[in-house]
Amino acid sequence: MTKIINEAFRLSGKTCVVTGAARGMGAGIVRAFADADASKIVLIDLRDEVGEAFAAEMAKQYPSTTFKYYHLDISNYDEVQTVYERIEADVGAIHVQVCNAGIAEYCDALEHTPETWRKVMNVNVDGTFYTAQAAARRMVRLKTGGSIILIGSISAHCINRPDMQPGMAHYCTSKGAVLNMAKALAVEWAHHNIRVNSLSPGNIVTPIAPSDEKTVDFFKHITPLARMGETIEIGRPAVYLASEASSFQTGTDVLVDGGLVAL
Repeated sequence: MTKIINEAFRLSGKTCVVTGAARGMGAGIVRAFADADASKIVLIDLRDEVGEAFAAEMAKQYPSTTFKYYHLDISNYDEVQTVYERIEADVGAIHVQVCNAGIAEYCDALEHTPETWRKVMNVNVDGTFYTAQAAARRMVRLKTGGSIILIGSISAHCINRPDMQPGMAHYCTSKGAVLNMAKALAVEWAHHNIRVNSLSPGNIVTPIAPSDEKTVDFFKHITPLARMGETIEIGRPAVYLASEASSFQTGTDVLVDGGLVAL
């Protein structure tokens, strides 16, 4: 039984694409996919120096896995089409797509302009859809099926306290859209054998997470597990959703939040 379970979680023979892969949760997902024996991992980001260095580092640590880095602004539809054409030409079929890239900026809802509102929506909503669509089109055309994972947030389930994280209306809205997007795409693409799920992280230690002592202590206080999560703790559930271990799961959201939403 143990061997059957272990095999279900392996990603051998799979090509996995991860956006926002240069650091933070994206990097944690890349590491977890490499640990699960993914054959090829494509890293997408805007931080070229960091992304290329990370891909080179991973290639040394995991010589049996092929790592390739691509620069891409996921909010630019035409650029997404061009880069995914290159990815297909370079590595072939895409079996797993993780739409992780996103931004979080603070702005009082009364102060929003069309520009500040659209900046977050362009990346978190539009870019998530563009990259999911680009991967799905190839899964359909090549008849491979696959798994698409959209990264949501606990902010889609509970609103951030304004005394600790003010000005998050646009971010909460965008992540709520991502969760519903996953459900809609799961239903629409199921007959192509494409599974679409979302993964909602809680307070994770990343370069964009608040790191001042007061906020970190508050996060620990309101989380039943009494700590912030590590990026690899997002990577492991991503492996589950990417692998055959979750073969009958689609249209669901997996909370990885230390129990915060339950509280």
